[in-house]
Amino acid sequence: MIFTQSLGIIKGDVVCIVGAGGKSSLMIHVANELAANGLKVLVTTTTKMGKRQINSLMNVDTSGQFFKGETIKPGVYACAKLGDEKAIAPDIDELEGNIARFDVTLIEADGSACKPLKGWHENEPVVPEFTTKTIGVIDVSVIGKTLTEDIVHRFDLFTQITGRNLGDEFRLSDVISIINSKNGLFQNSTNQKKIIYCSKAETDKAAQHVEELNKLISDEIKLTAGSVFNKTVTEFF
Repeated sequence: MIFTQSLGIIKGDVVCIVGAGGKSSLMIHVANELAANGLKVLVTTTTKMGKRQINSLMNVDTSGQFFKGETIKPGVYACAKLGDEKAIAPDIDELEGNIARFDVTLIEADGSACKPLKGWHENEPVVPEFTTKTIGVIDVSVIGKTLTEDIVHRFDLFTQITGRNLGDEFRLSDVISIINSKNGLFQNSTNQKKIIYCSKAETDKAAQHVEELNKLISDEIKLTAGSVFNKTVTEFF
């Protein structure tokens, strides 16, 4: 339960995971932790997610009906509709109406075309009002890398948020812009508890970046960092 506890996820939570660079891996890992602790966990999306991620789970409903007529027992349950290439969001009203059948709901509420950085349209991330916590995923392994269209989804919108252009170096100050911008990571999260999860924190340099970031963000935002691959997590206060 180390990831679950570090992120502060408890029974009754509806958690939206936004950002880029490790959302699906984090969501599935947390879902399995919760299920191993005897909870009923719903995994779904308000945008799109990979079919591979959906199909990797044991209980899958691709009708968008949230296992209608079935008895929900402890475990992980994935619900989405299947499009041509992606698993797509079920009806939001159906989602809200079925939340009470599960102990925790985890929602992938953002898309980044499998790139570690992105810029957001005004209707993104898609965070429902009934969300209790929003986890913003930041891939710290890209700090110091050259910004190209290969690693940034919607570069024009990314530039509007950070002021950075093609060929520039991605800096810690750009992470702060992504977090704090009214058009950034949390632009559609209002009253929810906000948490930053720094993904791929697997090197000493990454750990240093996280420590520096912790000094710069608002005290109202909880910061954690870790590696799903290494099954390690660090909590910052």
